[in-house]
Order: sequence, then structure tokens, then C-alpha cells
Amino acid sequence: MKKMLFMLLSVCFMPCANGQLLSSAKAAEVTNYKEVLSQIDYPQACVQEGIEGRVIVSLKVDTKGNLVSHEFISYPCPNLKRAVTKALPKLKFNTAINRHGDAVAGRVTIPIIFKLAI
Repeated sequence: MKKMLFMLLSVCFMPCANGQLLSSAKAAEVTNYKEVLSQIDYPQACVQEGIEGRVIVSLKVDTKGNLVSHEFISYPCPNLKRAVTKALPKLKFNTAINRHGDAVAGRVTIPIIFKLAI
């Protein structure tokens, strides 16, 4: 059985400062998601059990574009969650910019799709 891993990256970044959304801001961008995606191993236990699904993780990014923390919103099984967790430190970001041209911290939400194929 051939295994495949698909990742849909939907960057839902809401730039904010002091809790307020900023208009005309440039959102942060994940710059290496395809590279990181290619490094995520589909857990063998999930392959054998035919487990597929979407792992959704919310990432907190600081004003320098560094990953500060993460929170899993949903995941179909703990093995897929662990596979994504191992890859998170490898992600790189372009910093978000507010309407004044200043770097701002915020969140990026990423869904990662695990799908088996023959």
C-alpha cells in the first residue's frame, strides 16, 4: 500500500496588538511548509489501521517570526498529533506587519490532512 500525506495550509492569521485587530496589516506567512510537509512521517500504526484525517493546530508566532507555542484544535488520533508535533519546530515564518509597518505577534492556524492512497 502506497502512503501519501497531503497538507492544506490555510494561514488564518489575525494580526493584533493589545487585543485589537489591525486593518491593512500584512499577515505572517509560513515560508517552508512544503519542505516540512515532506518530512512528516505517516505513522505506521495509522497506516495499518487505515486512519486518515485532519490535524488542526494553532501556532503562536512572535514579532520576530519565531514559533512561541502551539495548541491542537483537533486531531483524529494521538499518533497523527505526535507526527505533526515533531515537525512544528522546523516551521519558519515571515513576520506579520501592522498598518504602521511594525512587526506584530499573532496566530497561524494550519490544517494538515493525512490521507492514505493505493
